[in-house]
Amino acid sequence: MIRIVSYIFLLTLLSTTVSFGQKKLNSSLYNYTVIIPDSLIETTDPGNDSEKTYFDDVSGIVLMITGRDGIYDNSNSYMNCSKKDLERQLKDYQGDSTLKLISCSKSKYYTAEAVTLQFETHVLPQGFNRCLIYFIHHKNKEIQFSFMYDKADINSSIAYIDGIMHTLKLF
Repeated sequence: MIRIVSYIFLLTLLSTTVSFGQKKLNSSLYNYTVIIPDSLIETTDPGNDSEKTYFDDVSGIVLMITGRDGIYDNSNSYMNCSKKDLERQLKDYQGDSTLKLISCSKSKYYTAEAVTLQFETHVLPQGFNRCLIYFIHHKNKEIQFSFMYDKADINSSIAYIDGIMHTLKLF
């Protein structure tokens, strides 16, 4: 009995100091680290640092991380939210005349280096109809964290995404 109580106490102590069910992604090429849930399973070649795709079947979230050498000077030239025809450009790019721009603004994470774009579309696979993209311009590199999800689960999806993005560290 004492052994069981000691084990439960030890487990409780560990659970408050150690984070279970997460993995840290580190890119020395694009100078970032981010912590994602273990439930996000990588579906791309682990050796490819410029494009990674993760899928969480339970939460219904897809995360695509892409990077490239910078061709823009800053995040505003990378994704300019003030363009009057931004929604039309997105419709043309996605090939979806029903695309609806929901928001485009400075990110609450790394505001000097990041812009967020959120839109609704009908051309995403597997019933996903919302996309939230973080465009980041950092150290002459451009990084995108693109999340796809179903708008029916918007509150839990946004909380899930926020839980990931608040762990992003640029170095």
